[in-house]
Amino acid sequence: MLRTLLLRMLRRDHDLRLSVAVQSRYRACGDDPIGKEAVTRRVQLQVAREAGFASCVVDAVELLQSAMSLFPDDEEMGSAAFYLKNNIHVPCSIAVGSQVPYGLELHDLTPSAMRGSSAGGAGALSTKGHGSKGHACTLGELISGAPLTVLCAGSAT
Repeated sequence: MLRTLLLRMLRRDHDLRLSVAVQSRYRACGDDPIGKEAVTRRVQLQVAREAGFASCVVDAVELLQSAMSLFPDDEEMGSAAFYLKNNIHVPCSIAVGSQVPYGLELHDLTPSAMRGSSAGGAGALSTKGHGSKGHACTLGELISGAPLTVLCAGSAT
């Protein structure tokens, strides 16, 4: 019963996200990831309400977002929505406890680097070859003066 409900919700989410109206809302966001997340959130809340979760829509959205965790080997679940079917997520190749790749080539995208300064510093990073803004540097150069460094990587695509 849960599986059937999730499949129905995922398919509705898929249809809504690809609808002309929702695609227009995504387009209006431009490159704003927060705006795009808000559009997605509204779609998921609509799906939850339509599925009968009027009094607990937040819980229903969490359920929808957990579909692949609840049914990890279910091929039909994995192909119910384009973002699941085309998910290219792979485990990180750097294991916990591995040596930090200090020589990794990056671009410093801090405001000072974007103005042409050669100073490094903590900030947003882009792997070399994915844009020419900022100044080329290494991971080691960026973190050398930082008292604490947290590395995060991801994609909003």
